[in-house]
Amino acid sequence: MLGSPFLRGKNHLMNTRSESGKILYICRPVFLYLIVSAAVSASMEALWSGGLCDWCTTGAGAALSYALRSAWSLLCIVIPAGAGCLSIRGDVRQAFSRRKPGAWPVSMQQRALPVLLVAAVCLSMGINLLCALLAENDLPSAAGAGTVPGAEGFVLQVFVFGVYMPYIEETLFRGILFKRIRAVLQDDEAAVSKNRKPMIGPAGAAALLSSAAFGLYHGAVLQGFYAFAMGLLFAAAYARTGRLSVPSALHGACNLCVLLLQWTDTFYRFCTPPWILTFFALAGGGFFTIHQMKKHTRKKT
Repeated sequence: MLGSPFLRGKNHLMNTRSESGKILYICRPVFLYLIVSAAVSASMEALWSGGLCDWCTTGAGAALSYALRSAWSLLCIVIPAGAGCLSIRGDVRQAFSRRKPGAWPVSMQQRALPVLLVAAVCLSMGINLLCALLAENDLPSAAGAGTVPGAEGFVLQVFVFGVYMPYIEETLFRGILFKRIRAVLQDDEAAVSKNRKPMIGPAGAAALLSSAAFGLYHGAVLQGFYAFAMGLLFAAAYARTGRLSVPSALHGACNLCVLLLQWTDTFYRFCTPPWILTFFALAGGGFFTIHQMKKHTRKKT
């Protein structure tokens, strides 16, 4: 077991030039995470069906029973995801230990990141509202999951959907999957003649593939579409900055915006074509502003 090439690090694996080895190098952490989290989730479901549900129904009052059910629904998100991350803790550490410099210089990042945050939230709102309109008011965002009553419940949801799950998902799909796909494609590109440049670069292909996996991870069609579109933005932000904290913050902000509107019962007031177009226009304006900033930075250098 100790002689396995997959336990000797990335360099040995990449030097094998084996297609199956490269696929395993890319997919192993994601598959292991999914297997462990699914097993833990199934165990929690069995525990709930095996008597915990009856205890919550009969052993507590109506208000307490609802709070316990809602809290359990959040635990069914938190615990399997945490167990999945523990199963690939070495890959998680590697995702943070080897930081690749971004394409944007620090001065560009300082000016562009606030604009990017607003543009990402507006794009998220536009897609969420569009999906809700198409699905007859069915929220596609993960922030639409079960609610816990009271201010304490809102704080719990802020932590789960605004910090905990964005951190885990961005680590898995950007810090591990995107980075590994890009590394493999860059290795392959270096081995190909310079006269045969691909139509899309390693970072672009890695963004597409990791975002497609991110969409499939979310299951339903509309949720998958939303996750794929936002995944492209998160991957681009990670590639441009080289900092995993950036897509994590963008992801959390998008979730929190939907959560806040849902909590205050104002989400569906914006679920109209004029508002959807307004959010898309604001997002487009933000991305155009960042593009202009990048051009200006290039001229100065």
